Amino acid sequence: MGLGDAVAVVTRDTDRGKLRGLLRARTWAPVLIPLSVLALVLAIAFAAEWLYQDRALPGVTVGGVDVGSLTRATLIDRLDEELATPFGESAVTVTASGHTWRSTNAALGIRPDVAAAADSALGYGKRGSVLERLGAWADALRGDARLPFTLVASGDALDHWLGQISSDVDRPAVSGFLALHESAVSETTPVLGRRLDKITSAASVLAADSLGDRTIDLTVRDVYPEVDPSGFDAALAQLRAAVTPLDVSVEERHQSVDATQLAPLVHVQLVTAKPGDLPAIPGEAIAPAVRYRYVVSLDADRLAEWVTALAASLDRPAVDARYSVSKDGVLSVVPGKSGIKIDQDKLKTLLATALLAPSSSATRPVSAPAVLDATSFTTADAQKWLPQLTKTSSFTTYFPVSASRHANIATGSSQFDGVVIQPGATFSFWSLLGPVTPERGYAYAGA
Repeated sequence: MGLGDAVAVVTRDTDRGKLRGLLRARTWAPVLIPLSVLALVLAIAFAAEWLYQDRALPGVTVGGVDVGSLTRATLIDRLDEELATPFGESAVTVTASGHTWRSTNAALGIRPDVAAAADSALGYGKRGSVLERLGAWADALRGDARLPFTLVASGDALDHWLGQISSDVDRPAVSGFLALHESAVSETTPVLGRRLDKITSAASVLAADSLGDRTIDLTVRDVYPEVDPSGFDAALAQLRAAVTPLDVSVEERHQSVDATQLAPLVHVQLVTAKPGDLPAIPGEAIAPAVRYRYVVSLDADRLAEWVTALAASLDRPAVDARYSVSKDGVLSVVPGKSGIKIDQDKLKTLLATALLAPSSSATRPVSAPAVLDATSFTTADAQKWLPQLTKTSSFTTYFPVSASRHANIATGSSQFDGVVIQPGATFSFWSLLGPVTPERGYAYAGA
């Protein structure tokens, strides 16, 4: 091989080496470029952290005040000047139960916690993982690092102000009372109380996210008495109904019953309310330790006695057929009459419900259930026996002329005139005679 051939071989080997180097460079490039960029970013980040280790990140704001790149002392001065001072001049308006009160933050001793705000601003973006810190930097540079501020109250001005508001707002709860005195209903209407929630209200006043004037709705809680409307209203309606005068009627007969007659039938009791007896008290309200409710009921025994007496005045008993003898001695039949009687069991059942049902009228009409009272000796029976009757005896008595004696004998004897004593029946003189009273025609006279 000659010299020319050797030179050619060397040249080819050199070209191959350059080609292999170029290929190796292209192989590592996709890896090295991102690593280089990352290294550059990290270097910048670490440099920035070092530069801002005692400064707030650029773009950070507290309550709208720009504190970016400031050291702690400068940051506090700016917050005092641009945050705390204007905030103290801002108005605080609170409302509760239809009333309004006004003051200022400075008068109430309320100011931004500048020291805590400075700590928050200086610590922003300097805690957490690398990615979290980088994200905080990105937010700061975009202007999205807007930090809130907290408020503190110095002295007792805020507590004193809320105490004055509480004295205007608070109202004690009034427990319901219900009783029946003779025939009059005695009542005290229950009233829900209210109480300013000072803790929640103070927290509301100490919560702000801007420097401007504020209007705050304070928290007022309802206070429930031991007897609230749910344990009182229904019983009051029943008690008023129970003593509403009645007009009890049977056919054309009426009996008026006033409150004094009804009151002894009624019981009013205050009982402990069991779970489920009353609606639940709202969760935000203040509940009593024990809840009570009134119960109105009727005395069953007294009601039965009263119905019996009422029936006695309204019943129209049947009148049996009887015989009459004319002055000429002719015997004839006096027709009997069917009567009507109150069905006492049904009337008791009716009144047990009706007496406690609310009524809008001053007098409640009651139609008493009644049944037919048939005669025991019918007109047909009397007609049947008439032909078989004969006079067996007679008796005549004489007495001195006396108006009172005449009235007594005539009234008494009329109770027996034409009475028929059926087979097996018992004749009772005093039962037929009835009460001997002036109201029935009798008069006072000597024996």
